[in-house]
Amino acid sequence: MKLWISADSDWDTYVGRILSELAPREDDFLGKDYGAGVQRVAVILMCREPELAFRRRHRFSKATRQYYTDVMLDYALMRQTDMIGRMRHVTDELHLQLSAMLGKRKLTDFNHTAFLEDLQAWLAAIVADYDGHGSGPWRY
Repeated sequence: MKLWISADSDWDTYVGRILSELAPREDDFLGKDYGAGVQRVAVILMCREPELAFRRRHRFSKATRQYYTDVMLDYALMRQTDMIGRMRHVTDELHLQLSAMLGKRKLTDFNHTAFLEDLQAWLAAIVADYDGHGSGPWRY
């Protein structure tokens, strides 16, 4: 299965920096099989000003067996907290909101329970490795 994560956010929420920690590790899901019902889970991390009134989108394409959804992040929290707090918020919301959305959908031949368990372990490992700075020249 393929996991794909991207973002639509304001620069001062630093979601892009969190994404730079998550995206390189997406390939950890390539060798995993959760059934033939879903071949790809695509997630957009949304963190925009509340006045814009964005709503969560989610859909499943039977033709391509791809599930698409948004994960809505708390804009004020992401602007005010430190990088470790941002990472925790993103990973918590990613797991919670995906759990809620996949629990509501009837996706045939997809073991969403096993996927969510693996996702939770994957996110916990990323949070444990994260020092608040990440790799590369970015320092806060």
